[in-house]
Amino acid sequence: MIDNQRKNTRRWLKVAIGALAVTIVGVLVANHLQIQLISNVTNWIAGLAG
Repeated sequence: MIDNQRKNTRRWLKVAIGALAVTIVGVLVANHLQIQLISNVTNWIAGLAG
C-alpha cells in the first residue's frame, strides 16, 4: 500500500514537472513570437510612413 502510494506520488511529480516545463517553453515561445510580431508590425508601419 505504501509502495503504491509512493509510486503514485512520483508519477504525479513527473507529471507536474512536465507540465511546468511545457508551460515555461510555451511562455518563452509566445514571448519570442510576440516580439517578432511587434517588430514586424513596427517595420510595416515605418514602411507605410516611409
